[in-house]
Amino acid sequence: MDLILLTDELFKKLEHTQCLSILIFEAFLFRFLQ
Repeated sequence: MDLILLTDELFKKLEHTQCLSILIFEAFLFRFLQ
């Protein structure tokens, strides 16, 4: 596998995980504020 391709895949996974954690955090905040 190409190193650049591998790094790109890693960043995509990282980005996805970050989005997911932000969504969970926002949902938690929304629930907490109500």
